[in-house]
Amino acid sequence: MSFGRISTPLLPILALPLVLMVGAPASAGPSNRHYAGAGVRLSHGTGLAIHAKFQVKELGDRWSLSLRPTLILDNATEMRAAFTAEAAIGRMSPYFGGGLAYNTDGTEKVDPMLSGGVDVSLHHNFVVGIGGNYIFQDDESEAEVLITGNYAF
Repeated sequence: MSFGRISTPLLPILALPLVLMVGAPASAGPSNRHYAGAGVRLSHGTGLAIHAKFQVKELGDRWSLSLRPTLILDNATEMRAAFTAEAAIGRMSPYFGGGLAYNTDGTEKVDPMLSGGVDVSLHHNFVVGIGGNYIFQDDESEAEVLITGNYAF
């Protein structure tokens, strides 16, 4: 199989991020009030992350409060729920907060966690999220990174 045969069908897929970045720009201020998407969780192992953001309250021009639930499918099903504050700075929205983590490492326990990261609006309907959670467990703490692509509505 030649390189030309492989790359030709993949060109539309590879060009999609460029089209999204050049397309309609994201607005300044609190944007992408709600979104849902999927991505990966990187920690001791890699898992599928289904992630969402629901804006609860707008606080002025740039600040808002949101609920961020996450379902992680790995060897065991895990859930996260974080309540965060975020600031919209152009296309970026850094956020920080805390919440609860359920079933960490298959223990079926609920543990407190800190959550933080940044959402980057590539298009008015497409947000890339890069964030992390630090989970406080009885025996040892765990850190994880989430990378998601999300549809904003």
